[in-house]
Amino acid sequence: MPQDLNPPLERPELLRDPYETPLSPNPPLCVETLKFKKERISMINFGPSGWLSEEEKRLSKNAILLRERAISFCEERGVLKHSYGKPYKIPLIPHEPWQKKPIPIPKLIFPQFIELVRARIGTGLYEQSTSSYNSPVFCVAKANGKLRIVHDLQDLNQVTIKDAGLPLNVDKFVGSFSGRACYGLGDIMGGYDVRELDITTIPLTTF
Repeated sequence: MPQDLNPPLERPELLRDPYETPLSPNPPLCVETLKFKKERISMINFGPSGWLSEEEKRLSKNAILLRERAISFCEERGVLKHSYGKPYKIPLIPHEPWQKKPIPIPKLIFPQFIELVRARIGTGLYEQSTSSYNSPVFCVAKANGKLRIVHDLQDLNQVTIKDAGLPLNVDKFVGSFSGRACYGLGDIMGGYDVRELDITTIPLTTF
């Protein structure tokens, strides 16, 4: 597989040096902005009661408001700018386009399904297509009762060139941490709907 097909994400140059423009030790009182209303500010979890002092909370809120353009809520989330990473190309073997029969969406959840599709069109995750490919989709219920759209891309997987890299041996990897206290933080949702697909790859995901 060509190594330059999908180069890793890059960090663009910062518009300012954070070390030369530190936060004020005496931040102003938290005020509403067009993006952060009181309702959204109240949703921020600053830890258990007493974890931060009132001055520390005010400093944290001020830092968030100063960088509010870097934060997106669910209804505002789009895709990464090309300055961070170019659109992703799926390497394929020669094949014929497939047209799979759609999986019927139950009438009871059909309005919710349409609402999800329209929301994703609004954020740029979905767009209109006239592709010769067609893969089915269906819905599953999440833990909170809302729906999740699942794309059945088994046919795409069959013609995708596989990565020759293999994961590490789990036992050997975990063994190196034996007897150590380890802390980590991971965002398991961070990899979804983030990187845009290349214009040559988008038709493959049509439903």
